[in-house]
Amino acid sequence: MLPEHAWARGIVAFTVIFALGQVTGPLLTGALADSAGGLRLGLGVSAGVLLLGAVLALGQPSKE
Repeated sequence: MLPEHAWARGIVAFTVIFALGQVTGPLLTGALADSAGGLRLGLGVSAGVLLLGAVLALGQPSKE
């Protein structure tokens, strides 16, 4: 939904955010899985974050 002149900055921002998620996601999931909650807690939080992202994506305005 960015104007054309801002596409490059938007791509950079989303690439950085994606990379940070790729690095921190497994670390946090592993840390939670190693805690008292076990693997179920780590995977549950991962699923919750994924669901939150899907809900946020649904809230994006359409281009039409």
